[in-house]
Amino acid sequence: MNRSNAKRSPLSGKPLRLPGQSIVDEISDVAYDGVLAPLLMSLFMVVIAALEWWRYAINMKPNPWVFTAGALLACGYAVIRVIRTKKRLRELALGRDGERAVAQYLEWFRTAGFFVLHDIPNDGANIDHVLIGSRGLFTIETKTLSKPARGDCKVRV
Repeated sequence: MNRSNAKRSPLSGKPLRLPGQSIVDEISDVAYDGVLAPLLMSLFMVVIAALEWWRYAINMKPNPWVFTAGALLACGYAVIRVIRTKKRLRELALGRDGERAVAQYLEWFRTAGFFVLHDIPNDGANIDHVLIGSRGLFTIETKTLSKPARGDCKVRV
């Protein structure tokens, strides 16, 4: 690479994290592990089974039953993983949306002279929101719970 064409970022540090960034990262990981990986594995097994059936149809002496059984098992595994993962993804999305909603309200504190930071990583965990101002330092943990489909929803402390 020619040194005269080398480029570097104009930013001196990393940009601030977005509200719910840890949850967004976890959503990506969960989606890959629980949806994409099982689906790709089952697709692979289906392709192998189809090839074996093709060989069987043209009398090439293979036995497609073993690969078909493997494909069926892989598809069953994928279906179970996807069903279980959908629930976890819904929960994570609810948490992400809750953190973003709280972050929107906390932005008002900037007009009162506060620094507002979101999603501060901390040894395998995170602090959802931090407010730093002349009145003190405040940390806020956000928990978002879904409401029942019907009826009243009351918060008890």
